[in-house]
Amino acid sequence: MPPARVPEVYRQIGQRIAQLRRSRDPRLNQQDLADAAHISRASVVNIERGRHRIQIHVLYDIARALGVEPTAILPRIASRSPVTGLPSNFTKQLTPKELSSVGQLLGDRQGEADDQS
Repeated sequence: MPPARVPEVYRQIGQRIAQLRRSRDPRLNQQDLADAAHISRASVVNIERGRHRIQIHVLYDIARALGVEPTAILPRIASRSPVTGLPSNFTKQLTPKELSSVGQLLGDRQGEADDQS
């Protein structure tokens, strides 16, 4: 039987934890993080590889051990706001397909058009 597929969000959380752990000065190894978060090294490995659904209290313990807020570990939700750089009265006239195409042309910068009008 194949292993249950873990959603992409857990892979992204694991990558962010690994990135934060490696960027610390002094650098934390997996065992140090495991000790600080009161979990096993195997759990850290599985979390960083996105194979483990991290429990919320463990997320908080890891964030504390890394010296960051838990939100620094969580992936951002993609914005569905109008394309940046264009006046909102213009973007309101576009179909969703047109808006998507313009967003791709502008590098998918989204979420600030309302602030710029």
